[in-house]
Amino acid sequence: MKLVLTAQEKTKLFEEIDQLLESLYKTKDKGFERVYDKVILIKPLLDNNASVSPDTTMLSHQLSQIREVVNNIDPVQITIAVVPDENLIQSVKRWAEKNLGDKVILDIKTDYSILGGSRIIYKGIFKDYSINSLLSSYFKDYHNVSQLPR
Repeated sequence: MKLVLTAQEKTKLFEEIDQLLESLYKTKDKGFERVYDKVILIKPLLDNNASVSPDTTMLSHQLSQIREVVNNIDPVQITIAVVPDENLIQSVKRWAEKNLGDKVILDIKTDYSILGGSRIIYKGIFKDYSINSLLSSYFKDYHNVSQLPR
């Protein structure tokens, strides 16, 4: 199962799971079918026959398993200097899938003080690829301007 989500998409996925679980035992107004038609993120993760004739026990178990899998994915915290647009998010998702595997939760934060680049925290490992860090390491050996290389 390929699963690369942002933290916001993870929250939305859990909302969809809760809605589907709640609708499983409702018969009024085609409860399950009505909710299933509206959900987006969960559909690729469910068996294809879920919408046709939902076996409530099997589907409830499957939804619980998906929730457990997603809860056990280590999040990747990425801090960047800009508010990400959809193109940047998709690029980060492709990078994460290529470098970290096919099960990734991206927690993307914005911090203008890093000037550019990124800071990444994954499984307790911190990597600082920010421009701020590069500039700081370059100037740390020089105590005044006259010592700078020419």
